[in-house]
Amino acid sequence: MDKNFFVGGSGLFESTNEGDRWVEIGLGLPSSEILAIGTDYEHVYVSVGRGSVWRRQLSDWDNLYVSRKSETARSIHCYPNPFSQSTTISFMPESSGYADVSVVNLLGVEVARIFLGELGAGEHSFVWNPADVPNGMYECVVRMNGRIEKRPIMLIR
Repeated sequence: MDKNFFVGGSGLFESTNEGDRWVEIGLGLPSSEILAIGTDYEHVYVSVGRGSVWRRQLSDWDNLYVSRKSETARSIHCYPNPFSQSTTISFMPESSGYADVSVVNLLGVEVARIFLGELGAGEHSFVWNPADVPNGMYECVVRMNGRIEKRPIMLIR
C-alpha cells in the first residue's frame, strides 16, 4: 500500500513515494499560504492565512489515503480534536515516574504547561482550556520514563 504524505507552504503538496517526488494539489483554497494540515479521519483541516481554517470531507478526494496505523500506535489521546473550547489529554503509562505534559506550537515553543510532577501507572487525563492562544495546529507533548510522545491537536474557534 502506498503511503501519501502532505506538506503545506505556498500551496498543498502530496508525495506518494515517501518524499522522492512532490505534486501540487489544486484544492481551490482561499489562500495559497498553508500553515498547518490535520485530519480527524472524516475531514481534512488546513490552516490558511492568518487565523483561517479550511475544512473538507475526506470523501471529496477519491484518491486520498489517510493512514490510521499511527492513530493506534500512539498512547496519547486528545478529544475532541479539533476543538474550540477545551480538549482532554489522556494517556496510560505502564509504570510510575516523573511526567512533563505540555502543549507547543509548530515552532516547538511551549504555549501551555499542563502538568509537571510524579504520576503513577494507569490512565491519566488533563483538560486544556486555552485562553490567549490563537487558532491553529499545536502538539501535545508527554515526556515520561525516558520517552517523548507527541500528538497533533487543532484549535478552531
